[in-house]
Amino acid sequence: ANTYKENIAFSGPIYQSHTIEGNTIRIKFSHTNQGLKTKDNAPLTGFAIAGGDNQYYWANAVIEGNEVVVSSPKVPSPVAVRYAWADNPVCNLYNGAGLPASPFRTTGITPARETVEWLIDHPEYYAGGDGTHLVQKGVTETAKQVAKVIEEQLKQ
Repeated sequence: ANTYKENIAFSGPIYQSHTIEGNTIRIKFSHTNQGLKTKDNAPLTGFAIAGGDNQYYWANAVIEGNEVVVSSPKVPSPVAVRYAWADNPVCNLYNGAGLPASPFRTTGITPARETVEWLIDHPEYYAGGDGTHLVQKGVTETAKQVAKVIEEQLKQ
């Protein structure tokens, strides 16, 4: 479509951003082409959600316009979502043009400022390792230092 300057859809839905809203995570997409849908109007599949312990559980997911709201009763305080995150995933999110959504994960691509704000609200956790996951306090000092470096960079 881009190469030949045709005005046709060339991509399925692509993860754009997310917001944590209480016990749910709202996912925004680009390339929705007249909205999101599933094959045969079946319930959404392929979404998993995790809390601060980084344990993923299959999630309930509902389409709301050009967004998907993800939740699970097993995860009262979610921090991350994955979609189609497997070798041969069972998933069914498409755009209005009938093109499938790309696999994605929200972990590791959350803006640093949002991570620090979340950590302020959840003092029992801190950013671990390379900042792509959360660790409960008392597990390692290295991850605590990473969170401090991120916070210092935000002050600049």
